[in-house]
Amino acid sequence: MGVIRWVAWALGALALIVSAIIVGATFQLAAFSRREEMEMMRLFGAVGTLYWGPALLTGLIEGVIGAFAGIGLLSLIYQVTVNPITSELPVLVHTIDFLTTGQCFTLVFWGACLGVAGSWLGLQRFGGWR
Repeated sequence: MGVIRWVAWALGALALIVSAIIVGATFQLAAFSRREEMEMMRLFGAVGTLYWGPALLTGLIEGVIGAFAGIGLLSLIYQVTVNPITSELPVLVHTIDFLTTGQCFTLVFWGACLGVAGSWLGLQRFGGWR
């Protein structure tokens, strides 16, 4: 059981890293497409949070929406698969449970963190915090 748990943690960490890279690359492309607008804002004296803040907020919102979509898809898969499994193996009726509310909130929190981290990484690569 210990090996399975370590493999699960390793795959989860790998998925987290890959997700951050994908979100970062997406925000890097978004920042690159808005580079002229950002340069114009810098010329007129905008400070860092004025033009980086909306991008970080967008990352936060996308992370939360992605987490809710993932939880919804997981719930759908759970609803479709739990009945056939428990009908074939009645011993598992009370052992297969869906995520608790706390676990769902934790997933949403980490989705938001991942969205902000990905957008921050993408914007750091593009132009840095000035």
